[in-house]
Amino acid sequence: MLHYLFSFEGRINRAKMWLFVPIPFVWFLVYLIGVPRLLPHLESEPFVVRRGVLLLWMVPVFYACIAVFVKRLHDRDMSGWWFLVFWGLPIALGIPGILYLWWGTAPDHLPMWVTACQWSAMAVYVWMLVELFLMRGTAGGNRFGSDPLAKAN
Repeated sequence: MLHYLFSFEGRINRAKMWLFVPIPFVWFLVYLIGVPRLLPHLESEPFVVRRGVLLLWMVPVFYACIAVFVKRLHDRDMSGWWFLVFWGLPIALGIPGILYLWWGTAPDHLPMWVTACQWSAMAVYVWMLVELFLMRGTAGGNRFGSDPLAKAN
């Protein structure tokens, strides 16, 4: 399980990718339910302190997300650096819209190029969904290891 969640080596199939999806949500739910009971004085702390505790709580999940995504990319015979395309590019494409909204521009008056950036970010997310969650991995071995489905049989 630790290799599955925290290693950047090897491959995982679609089923294991889908099994990972609820983990961040459950981890966050444990935070929402457990931390107020274990640290009741945290509610009286400043906002920055509460968000700092949340950030520290979520670090292992962020790391595990990256590790699982990289292994799934490996199963598709793609470098782990594609993670930056699937996550970094949509974030970068969303910045113009955030800046326009930050400066008080109404969402229905966004320039066409900002809207195009937002739709492009959505297209990258759809591509990621198809690539990582729907498409089968490389049949047989590839440069990242043996076929995870071959081990199961």
